Amino acid sequence: MECECGQSGSFMSNKKKPEHRVDRMQLAVYFITEVRTVASGPFGETSRTGVQVAQLVTEQQLLLGLPARRIVLGFYPSTRGTTETMRQTFPAYALMENIDLLNSSRCRTEMEAFRNGVDNKILWSLRVLNNNGMPSPAFVNGNNFWLGDGPNCKFMSENHTLTFSKEVLKNNSIYRNPEEEFPPFKVHYFAARIRHNSTLQYHTEVTQDENLITLGFCLPASCTNHDIATMLEKVLNDRKLLIGELFSADFKLVEVTDLVNDYQWLLSAKIIFIVYGQSKDKKVPPLTIRIKQYIEMFIKRYIRLTPAYFFVILLAIFYFTWHDQVSIVLPRERLNVVCSKYWWTNILYINNFYHWDKICLSWSWYLPNDIQFFLFGNFLLLLSDTHYNTAISLGIVTILSSLGSLLYFSYTLDFEPTLDKIYKTLTDLYIRPWVRIVPYLVGMVTSYLLTKWNYKLHLSRKSLIVGWILSILCNCSIIFSTTNKNIPFSLSIIYSILSRAGWSLGIAWLIIACCTNHGGIVYKILSLDIFIPLSRLSYCAYLVNPFVILIICTLRNFPSYIDYYNVVSIIK
Repeated sequence: MECECGQSGSFMSNKKKPEHRVDRMQLAVYFITEVRTVASGPFGETSRTGVQVAQLVTEQQLLLGLPARRIVLGFYPSTRGTTETMRQTFPAYALMENIDLLNSSRCRTEMEAFRNGVDNKILWSLRVLNNNGMPSPAFVNGNNFWLGDGPNCKFMSENHTLTFSKEVLKNNSIYRNPEEEFPPFKVHYFAARIRHNSTLQYHTEVTQDENLITLGFCLPASCTNHDIATMLEKVLNDRKLLIGELFSADFKLVEVTDLVNDYQWLLSAKIIFIVYGQSKDKKVPPLTIRIKQYIEMFIKRYIRLTPAYFFVILLAIFYFTWHDQVSIVLPRERLNVVCSKYWWTNILYINNFYHWDKICLSWSWYLPNDIQFFLFGNFLLLLSDTHYNTAISLGIVTILSSLGSLLYFSYTLDFEPTLDKIYKTLTDLYIRPWVRIVPYLVGMVTSYLLTKWNYKLHLSRKSLIVGWILSILCNCSIIFSTTNKNIPFSLSIIYSILSRAGWSLGIAWLIIACCTNHGGIVYKILSLDIFIPLSRLSYCAYLVNPFVILIICTLRNFPSYIDYYNVVSIIK
């Protein structure tokens, strides 16, 4: 970085400094002019030190009546260091230094023309270079998506441009040569996947490939994946990229792909109890009839759930097989790989007995639990016809066993409600039927009580108020008790054991109050006709919604930062 300080060490230009009476707008214009005078960009002719510019900014702050703040600035070196800067900053430019390794004469020739164009600042070459990926901000926070601009790379290859009026085109031709807008050869968009070992980057251990960088390249179409891999391995082995030195990272190439076509449960228990209570005779039917009824109920439920379920599985396999060939972003769930191997576990509704990473459509863990609870709940109802006390005892033992398994796994797995721990314990504490059945059984007990009371419950106003307050406090405490994730281990275990049971008890009161005419405005809102068509769409929406989100996110050409403001726009 050059310094052009005078003998007095002044950092100001020869322009007259503004007086204190000058208004702030004039000072702001003066400030911008001065900064542009003393500092230049990567292709500028002169630049001054960051210290000088910091002094300038401080002086302007004081003149504007603002408190002086510490300024940290960084600038590219002047043109005398441009080549080295380009090599360290742009991976695509670093590739061009290794074209001697290529056997393909056409790829080598076009890469050389690309490099010469950049060195001579020819418009088409700068546009192509601008579509290449480079190290992005927030690397320490986990941003490993150095994607570049794939769509524009494709548009350049097809000579696509914006349509302007003749006046605008004529004006633009003063500053740029229209004949140099597009490269003299076809370009394709490639993706390189690189693994790094920097210990400075934050890893949540939520996904397996948190150290995998995706780097986009817009390069001559004549180059093969092997050509690019050959040059890129040399760049990575020689540690030419500045980001490797800055963040103490070594890089290892994983693969290069050609992306030329880049566009392209409580309520359930209540229901079965009601249906069973309405359909069973006062006289207990023979055993064979009861078994037949049991099988018929299962078949009807299976036929109702499976067709749409199977269709979404097929759609996931076909779509993500195509997606692997056209998208630069690899989803965490390789649905085409997992579903091709484990689809049968979904159709048999046993996929919740497999590890989380081996579940086709990971969000479908709910369905096997629902089917299994449906079978178990109906079994208890059938058993209660002839052996009531046995059925009650079996239900109580099941609840205690479920709470005991939650205690065991929470303790042995050191559970705490943080992002990484929740992910690591998904298999044992989230999807298994023995840790999920308590709310279902609470729903059955709720329906039993309503049936026994004949949906009539006489409560004083005080009792109703206490019931609603306890219900709201119960559910709200479960939702907000883990706002601070790093709670003591003992509280984590208590939360893990009681949260689902407590939540189901809060909902149980809501059901009892509404079904016994104590629901008030809550009952009126929940009984609106508008919810009827929505309820019929909820199953398919549940199956398709995560699938649509995956499609939208994986077809983006830039990383998405999820926060409170853009999470809705991403789904749109």
